[in-house]
Amino acid sequence: HEVLHGVGCVLVGDVSWGEIGFAVKGLMVYAHCTVPVSAVAYRVSLALPGVILGLGPSLVGLALGSAWLTVYGTLMVIAALGDFLILWMIRSVPNEVQVQDHPSAPGCQVLLKQRTEGNSRD
Repeated sequence: HEVLHGVGCVLVGDVSWGEIGFAVKGLMVYAHCTVPVSAVAYRVSLALPGVILGLGPSLVGLALGSAWLTVYGTLMVIAALGDFLILWMIRSVPNEVQVQDHPSAPGCQVLLKQRTEGNSRD
């Protein structure tokens, strides 16, 4: 699951593997990108594990009548609910806006660019 987050950042966010960190906090393993990426790249990296490990196997399991595969996929969708919640929370952030993983909590920070003609923020 966490490796797929990293794969999404590398493939869509155009970052290197050296800019992807993996850590354990309590009983949770997590991946985080240490540099900002576009909101669309962040969305892809969030969705990738839930789609590949969850929705894909669930749908294939249902189509093939495989209870085991359907249950596995369902459990992986449940494991990705936090990712889907973050996707929902950033749904209105424009694709080109830069976001960065939050340094100490699940989720991200939306980075606002400074306007050139004044001190107000976009």
